[in-house]
Amino acid sequence: MDGSLPQPDDDADAAERTQWKRRDNRALAMLKLLLDNTQLVLVMGCETSTEAWQALVDRYEQPTMQNVILRERKYRGCKMNEGDSVQEHNTSISTTC
Repeated sequence: MDGSLPQPDDDADAAERTQWKRRDNRALAMLKLLLDNTQLVLVMGCETSTEAWQALVDRYEQPTMQNVILRERKYRGCKMNEGDSVQEHNTSISTTC
């Protein structure tokens, strides 16, 4: 979804293009299913998962210096609680940090 599997060139064979399109459609569908209705509006006209992802990045990720510093502080403030498993710690990081 982040464009790490680029679209095949025009000179690629039909099977490769078909496989890429199938995977991209699956990624786009999964992305749309996971979005809230208010966010879904942002990606409805997108043809590829890369377009949809970029539309969301453009809307929600603002790389200002203030946001970078706030994310850095939040990340550095995450500490594993004694007695927690690594899995619990990873889950808490993804939900709170």
